[in-house]
Amino acid sequence: MWLLILVALGALGTYAGWRSACALFTRPWQRALWMLPATVSAFGIFLGFQLHGTPLGIALSFVGAFWMLLLPYWLPAIIGFDVLRFINKRHPFFPEQVNRHPVAAGRLAVAAVALVIGAVTLYGYWHFSNPETVKTTVRLKKTSAARKTLHVAVASDLHMGDIINRERLAKYVAQINAIGADIILLAGDMVDNRLAPLLEQNMAAELAKLNAPLGVYAVLGNHDVFENPTATAAYLQSSGIHVLRDEVVPVGGDFYLAGRKDWSERRRRPVKDILGGLDPARPVLLLDHQPRAASLREAAAAGVDLQISGHTHGGQVWPITWVVRAMYPVAHGTGREGATQILVTSGLGLWGFPMRVGSDSEIVDLQVEFGE
Repeated sequence: MWLLILVALGALGTYAGWRSACALFTRPWQRALWMLPATVSAFGIFLGFQLHGTPLGIALSFVGAFWMLLLPYWLPAIIGFDVLRFINKRHPFFPEQVNRHPVAAGRLAVAAVALVIGAVTLYGYWHFSNPETVKTTVRLKKTSAARKTLHVAVASDLHMGDIINRERLAKYVAQINAIGADIILLAGDMVDNRLAPLLEQNMAAELAKLNAPLGVYAVLGNHDVFENPTATAAYLQSSGIHVLRDEVVPVGGDFYLAGRKDWSERRRRPVKDILGGLDPARPVLLLDHQPRAASLREAAAAGVDLQISGHTHGGQVWPITWVVRAMYPVAHGTGREGATQILVTSGLGLWGFPMRVGSDSEIVDLQVEFGE
């Protein structure tokens, strides 16, 4: 399914490249020369997937992701110009200068669009590079014998690897620790695609600096299981992070913390089985990377008090933000499924290319209040 989507997006990207070539060049050989890198870029993610883990595959994936993230801006501009040209042929309204010099006008139009997209890209990079700490409060009905509140630092989707390197990770760790939370919860996609960059840069040394009195806990996300989920979990464990894979632990003697395997692993235990035999009077917090509708319903039916998820990136770039909101019951922020509270963070890192437009890179400073 995903490969078909990538091929379809590649076809749209190729069309955008061809229409740009027609606007920029008049000679066939010039257009053909332009189309070679344009087509490779348009299908870069698909080609990178086929060459997964190789230097060429990494480069193609990066270029392809950049092209794909720009496509929602580039393609409408091209279609808009084509529509205007079509109307102008039947009902002329372009200035005479444009009609007399169509090639120059086309090149000027491409340059204008490229300038606007370049500005959007620079803004997106700056916005990604300055993550926010967002304060949120959630009130649960169940009481806790040992505490009235729980201070939680929630981070997700760090996507450590080639883009999120050790230097950037060190800033993330410092920002998370600065919250001074009772517990740190990491909601998946810690690794981008491969463990190799983490091993090469010894990122475990930075992860080991995460510190909270009640500990640091994580679940795996879909990116964490690309290569080897067991190896990824072991790497995180070596950094002092407790990885929960379809299991539950009592924390602080007064609430339960459960963590599910990612939906992409398929073979994961039902929530009701994970929570079987627990004291129903104690609050239950659940980490589940993907906030899918079916998973939220399952958590609610099992009596989970609060589910914490990531995965969506808040859509990462507009207008994909609208698509993501339509895909998930709670795409970002807080919500509710029955009696279960839901928190979905847009995460710190991102996918493909370092830019955010219409979404935030964030750490959630969460205050859980027991006994609302």
